[in-house]
Amino acid sequence: MAASSPDPVQSTPVASEDRNTALSALIGSGAQPSDVERLDQLLNARGCPEDGLRQARGPAGQLVRGLVVPAPGRVGMLLLSSQPSPGATVATAAVARDATAIALSGGLSLVQMLLPPKDALRAAALRQAGFTSLALLHTMERSASKRPGTAPLPEDVRLLPCLDLPPQRVAQALTSTYIDTLDCPGLLGLRDPLDTLAGHRASGRPVLDCWCLVHHRGVDAGVLFVSEHTDIWDLIYVGLAPPSRGMGLGGAVLDTMLQRLHQHGPKCVRLCVDSKNEPAMHMYGARAFTTRATARALIATRQSMQVN
Repeated sequence: MAASSPDPVQSTPVASEDRNTALSALIGSGAQPSDVERLDQLLNARGCPEDGLRQARGPAGQLVRGLVVPAPGRVGMLLLSSQPSPGATVATAAVARDATAIALSGGLSLVQMLLPPKDALRAAALRQAGFTSLALLHTMERSASKRPGTAPLPEDVRLLPCLDLPPQRVAQALTSTYIDTLDCPGLLGLRDPLDTLAGHRASGRPVLDCWCLVHHRGVDAGVLFVSEHTDIWDLIYVGLAPPSRGMGLGGAVLDTMLQRLHQHGPKCVRLCVDSKNEPAMHMYGARAFTTRATARALIATRQSMQVN
């Protein structure tokens, strides 16, 4: 568990008889009993401990609830029940701290939360709880019906379908793309590459011909991962190792992916990128990706939370 907190407000586990009410509050306004049941089933399937659902009441009386939803790859997403008022900041911090500490103690490597950029109150509460700012993330989309790019793959580049390749090989290629990366560099070293790969695999149904190892000049030089979500397909990750950067290869790989997706017929392609990754932002913008939403990502680890 986390080190003792000087906060005057402490969180407590939600009682079993109040569990459905608390889960409904986490889902938000309009939550239906079927939504609560699905969330509860998901938590049970992923081994979320009962005491991971926490609550605390602030000095002004606002009741705050929260929990961490575990996901494949030993990562979790923090959910909080409502945007806090100034008087509920300490209660929010207490709930976030304890729910996250329980999740990290249970084996997760990383807990994250995405906030609207202007949500200063909750961001302050999370920092008080031990979270650190990772990045300002842009969600970008492109209509898949638009004409794909035409940059051809160089003759010395092959895109190898990698779902059946040894995971260690794919994870090693993925790791090589992190060197000097501009995309969320604060994540470096926080997770085992195989855990990261498992998380990518679980984030939707992989598109077979767009889940590839980039083989350049005889070596594994990068990866491309695309997953299907009904009409919206996600470009989960694309990256190249340093020796293969700066020669237009990234754009050629992206254009090839868009050509393949155009044949599959999804409604649109979506991706998420660090706002400070200007080369990637330029590459996506040149291919008609436009920003649809922006969120601030905050993360917590065992070290930041002082969890053993």
